[in-house]
Amino acid sequence: MISNNFTELKEPRLLVPATYEFKLAHRFRIYVPSFNANGRPIPDKIRIKALRRCRSTIENLCGGTTEWQAVGSYIGNNGVVREPVVLISAYFHQDDNIAEELFAVCHWLRDYLRQECIAAEIDSMLYFIR
Repeated sequence: MISNNFTELKEPRLLVPATYEFKLAHRFRIYVPSFNANGRPIPDKIRIKALRRCRSTIENLCGGTTEWQAVGSYIGNNGVVREPVVLISAYFHQDDNIAEELFAVCHWLRDYLRQECIAAEIDSMLYFIR
C-alpha cells in the first residue's frame, strides 16, 4: 500500500485510486481545421458553427469534452502548411458502441468544411477520414 488513497498494482506497475466511481477506457479526439482543402481560411461563422455542432454531438455521446487550440502542420503540394486547429477530446466506454457515431461526426465535419479528410484519434491511433 502506497498511501491511503492509492493501491500499487504489480504488473504493470501503475497507481490506481483505491476507490473510484467508474472508468472510461477509450479516448476520442477530433482535429478541427481552420483552412479548407484549397488552403483558404474557413470563414469564422462556418468554423464556429462546426465547432459548436461537433462539441455538442460529442458531449451528448460521451458525456463531456475537453478542447484546446493548437497549431498543426503537414506537407502539402506547395511545401509545409501550418494552420490553427481546435482539438476536441472525450473519453467513452467500449461497450457504449459509439465509435461509429463519433466517426459520423468526422464525416459530417469533412463535408461541412469541404475537406479532403479529417484527422481523428481513437485510443492513440490516428485515422484520416475520407
